[in-house]
Amino acid sequence: AEGYEPDAVIREMARAGGAIVHGEMPDLARFDALVLICVIEHLDRAELDKLLAGFNGLLIIQSDEPRWREPWYLFKHRADFWDDPEHRRPFTPRGLLRLVESHGYSIIARGRVKPPRARFWQLRSQLVRLRLWRFDKLYGIWSPHYIVARKGRPR
Repeated sequence: AEGYEPDAVIREMARAGGAIVHGEMPDLARFDALVLICVIEHLDRAELDKLLAGFNGLLIIQSDEPRWREPWYLFKHRADFWDDPEHRRPFTPRGLLRLVESHGYSIIARGRVKPPRARFWQLRSQLVRLRLWRFDKLYGIWSPHYIVARKGRPR
């Protein structure tokens, strides 16, 4: 696996840990898969179009939606999408689907990222997850979502 990181400090930290990290965007045509986890919300539309147009392999994208729909958002301070000054724009699941399909990709899988199941001794975690599930069903709170796609017609 190889990576691209524009920030020199983070790039050097990754290299010190043994990772292969490029400072410039490598030629994507030589790769079989492209994994973008919490990346696309940091790119402007021109960068995103160039990236998706230049790649023909398996595409895996995970993106976060902002938390503006949480019912307690107005009452408690929470880490929010817009708290990161490098975020350019959010992608809803439908927006992400439209973006990928507009570049000629066929969807293999899509959905929401769900937390792993808690063990019985993690009672607090189970209660928190139950509460979040209840709020999610009632109010549709934030959650990360993903798409797996391949350029062209599905196989």
